Amino acid sequence: MNSLSANAAAHCWVASGDYELNFAGLCGAPTLRPSPALEHMLRLPRLQQDSNGDFPPLELGVHLHAFHVPECQRILDQLCESLPSCDLLITTDSHAKQTAIEDQLNRCSSPPWQKRLEVRVVPNRGRNIVPLLRDGLDFLKPCTLALHLHTKRTDHKSFGGSWFAELLNALVGDSIRVGSAIEAFASHPDLGLAMPQAGELIRPYLNWGANFDIAAVLVQSLWPGRQLSIQAPLVFPQGMMFWFRPQALTPLALAIDLLEPLPLEPLLHDGTPLHALERLAAHACEVAGLRWALLPSVDDPGHPSTKPWPKKLSVWDPQPEAYLAGVAALAEHHRQLKSKLAEREAAFADLNKHRESLEENLLERDVALATAAATAATVQELEAELRGLRQSLSWRLTGPLRRAKRLLQ
Repeated sequence: MNSLSANAAAHCWVASGDYELNFAGLCGAPTLRPSPALEHMLRLPRLQQDSNGDFPPLELGVHLHAFHVPECQRILDQLCESLPSCDLLITTDSHAKQTAIEDQLNRCSSPPWQKRLEVRVVPNRGRNIVPLLRDGLDFLKPCTLALHLHTKRTDHKSFGGSWFAELLNALVGDSIRVGSAIEAFASHPDLGLAMPQAGELIRPYLNWGANFDIAAVLVQSLWPGRQLSIQAPLVFPQGMMFWFRPQALTPLALAIDLLEPLPLEPLLHDGTPLHALERLAAHACEVAGLRWALLPSVDDPGHPSTKPWPKKLSVWDPQPEAYLAGVAALAEHHRQLKSKLAEREAAFADLNKHRESLEENLLERDVALATAAATAATVQELEAELRGLRQSLSWRLTGPLRRAKRLLQ
């Protein structure tokens, strides 16, 4: 049954069976998303205990785009703590930052990058996704499994710091999380992409926003046999950090030539080809013949490895019943809000009339008080004049005349 989700006005979505319709975007059509219950079924299993460093034999590579040097140190420390042996490519946008990052690397104790290590300067274009698709994929070709991270800041949102911490924790927070991801990729050759499950902070922002039409044009150029549908569920790596097989993103790398010349930084917060490209990561994974899954959120450690393999869901397959039902629920939600707004406007009109009546009464009272005050002032002035007259010499001299007059009367 379709119903308005709890606190829908605050969360900006309505429930529709196994899905939810996100309408938080400032423009564009509402976006179909898996519900939290369905996301639970899409999560990878986790190890029941620490692997103690006994990871499956995979060639592991890491691409880290380090635009912000302070956050780079934090990521490097986390990688040293949680990752097994790996290759590491760090991209940054200046030689000054390159030198600072090399100093950070030299200070790392027991680093896992024992084979290939490179800090590469790239142009400041394309956020973190273009360095990944253009430089990272080339570096990661020999690797069986890869991890993409970047020194994320979201200064235009108050929760930017918390979001960065959540993403980093979900991906490499401890050896159990890392071991669970590596074990899943080692056991299932068809797994191409594993993304953090969205936490409550970011759920309202998981929508197409102003990017669907741009993404549809990209799809037509990249994969002519495919068609993007607004009625298909949207799942993408929120924050653009994830585990993946390099071949899972190869279909997406073809977009770099389409986007040349790349737009100058800083970009708008939404509605650019790069924002659209980020939302097509899971689509590219499926084009490559692989499947995707979710990593447990920070608040939920996930289900143990005895549970069945995650449910398969395609971001290409339209769900018209769920989408249209969600639109109907959204329309009802809009009707209810419009009715409440009309009631509030009527109540406000009544209050306004009452205010006007009070203002009229206050004005009449003020006029009456002013008139009374003026009368009292006049009386006081006359009394003062009378007192002055009685104290005058002429008043005393005419006293006998006034007494005679009263006697005659």
